[in-house]
Amino acid sequence: PKRLRKVDAAVRKLTDLRKNCVLLWFCAPLRADGRSYTTRQFARMCRINKGKFKAELRKAINSLEKLI
Repeated sequence: PKRLRKVDAAVRKLTDLRKNCVLLWFCAPLRADGRSYTTRQFARMCRINKGKFKAELRKAINSLEKLI
């Protein structure tokens, strides 16, 4: 689904696969004023609920851990 692709893209933005190590920036993109979004706000931007968002994020983290 399109929404999950958005989450996927967002998670990909948060991850940095340099030198075989994964850095996960959990606080997502910063707002214009430099503060970070909360999980709830970020999930709302992707139009999915927080639980689903966290589950997707956990899945993404797990699959990244397998790459290491």
